Amino acid sequence: LSGISPRLSDAFCRLATGAGLSKRQLFTDEEEIVIEACRPLIINGIEDLAAREDLAERCVNVVLSPIPATARRTERKIWDQFRLEHPRILGACLEAVSHALKNISRLETIALSRMSDAVEFVAAAEEALPWSAGAFQQAFEDNQKDYVAACLETDVVGSAISSLITEHNSWKGTATDLLRAMMLSPAVACIPSDEWPSSPRAVGGWVRRISPVLRKAGI
Repeated sequence: LSGISPRLSDAFCRLATGAGLSKRQLFTDEEEIVIEACRPLIINGIEDLAAREDLAERCVNVVLSPIPATARRTERKIWDQFRLEHPRILGACLEAVSHALKNISRLETIALSRMSDAVEFVAAAEEALPWSAGAFQQAFEDNQKDYVAACLETDVVGSAISSLITEHNSWKGTATDLLRAMMLSPAVACIPSDEWPSSPRAVGGWVRRISPVLRKAGI
């Protein structure tokens, strides 16, 4: 993807942590059909795609290394190699799941986050995985710190509030006061009008949405 719209971002959030969709069943007056789903997603792109904070909290970002020209292979050779490795890959996955099911009930309490269930399951499987105990949770927490910094940089209101706090150390006021204070920043003048909240009500909703990121940044 080159970008994710707010509507698609919300859909990815619901699918990542589980949601239900209720519709009236065809050709009936009363019956409903409910679809429930919870699935992992792989989203591929060049830029940071999870620009909205609620989606970024559900993500593990992986930046792949460039493939040098000498290491490139044809698809035929890739599939030939995969067929050779497939039994070992499947066995390793099943071994990890087996350890997770065995250990999860006696796992020590982990630091809870929005993706606590996923982190807990991987932590329970770690004795069958090629890294030390606690490594995945640490990597996940480091990933979350990186997303906080990235979200504050890319979110126009979050960036403006961060600059306001840096300048004044603390600030208090209504949404109207906040909009007026942020508009005094020279950086805000360069933001296109369609990317900036047009009213105090819009500012209030925006702040509520990015408040988890602001709190993690110490604001």
